[in-house]
Amino acid sequence: LLEINPRASSWNLLAYACGVNIPYIAYRDVVGLPAEAMQLQSEGPRYLYFGHDRRAFMDYRRHGDCGFVEWVRSLIGKNVYQYFAADDPGPWLSLLKEKVTSRL
Repeated sequence: LLEINPRASSWNLLAYACGVNIPYIAYRDVVGLPAEAMQLQSEGPRYLYFGHDRRAFMDYRRHGDCGFVEWVRSLIGKNVYQYFAADDPGPWLSLLKEKVTSRL
């Protein structure tokens, strides 16, 4: 944990997926409520930003550090995504439309 930022940004999704609700903790602090007993955080979920991840893969592949199959396997599992959410695909679709339009 680098800092506690009470703004509910997409970075908080990773902490939440691991069992730590940072915005709720910040809220309780601001309104003067005592901190609740914390459960142990779970490990495993990863934060994926496909644009950056793809560029990193290309660099790793160029240096022989990671093959395509290995990279795809790294994407499987419980993940939190920068722009994609199955229950709200709007932001991702908007970004996709912007990318396609800019290429045309």
